[in-house]
Amino acid sequence: MKKNSIFFLSISPSDLFALTGVLFSLVSILHSHFQRFENAVAFMFVAMLINLLDPFFVKVFKSQRHFGRYMNGLIEFLAYIISPAVFFYYFGFERLHIVWILLLFGACGIAKLSVYDQSDAEAGKVEKLGMPLFWSIFIAAIFYGLAFIIKGDAVVYLAALVIFSASFLMILNRPFLQLKADPFMFFIVIGLISLFLWLGINKGSVIFQI
Repeated sequence: MKKNSIFFLSISPSDLFALTGVLFSLVSILHSHFQRFENAVAFMFVAMLINLLDPFFVKVFKSQRHFGRYMNGLIEFLAYIISPAVFFYYFGFERLHIVWILLLFGACGIAKLSVYDQSDAEAGKVEKLGMPLFWSIFIAAIFYGLAFIIKGDAVVYLAALVIFSASFLMILNRPFLQLKADPFMFFIVIGLISLFLWLGINKGSVIFQI
């Protein structure tokens, strides 16, 4: 930190790029609030894409720092825990007898991220344990689609069961499939972003009335 700087923070270009994930997560939350679920899922995937690309920006700008690591944990909590939780709240979890599942989901997410951030050495040992947080966005996308197939409250209670199970899977002492930052995964995420944005644009069309 420079003594003559206005702020005590020192933000690198890679940090600024990572912080755009916060912006898109907040946009997703806003769309969930207005029950524009297609756009909410699309922007969750945008935040995921930014999180995938972040390591490349760190390498390009050679700005790997402890600050960036801690900030990344907060960004992942917002993108993979808060945004999906808000989505499911407006999806039907606002009912008193199931809203507590979202609190459990958040608590397990915090616990998982806290273990990751204890130290670089310890995090390296546990990174592959437990269900990765990014699966929460895929769960949201899947249940958005299932809502057109399973009518009524059944889809909400099924989602509650899945989120309840996912909460414990996140802290399970077992290895899980991890998200690989490779071209194939980028293609999948960009494809899903395009799909859900297209669904948001065409929500009033006849395909939603079938």
